Amino acid sequence: MVILGLDASTSTIGWSFYDHETKSILECGFVDISKEETHREKSYKFIDFIRGFDHISKTKRIVL
Repeated sequence: MVILGLDASTSTIGWSFYDHETKSILECGFVDISKEETHREKSYKFIDFIRGFDHISKTKRIVL
């Protein structure tokens, strides 16, 4: 099972994909959302970014 972990603030969203079965981090990083003005713009910027990873289709749980 793949878990997407998020640590969101108003200027940055930290993220990681974690494989629960192998107990390993698959990928991780952060997205700078400080230049976006509204919460909606910040959300959509992250959604567009995270959809670019193949792991998202295998994600069964999101932890904020």
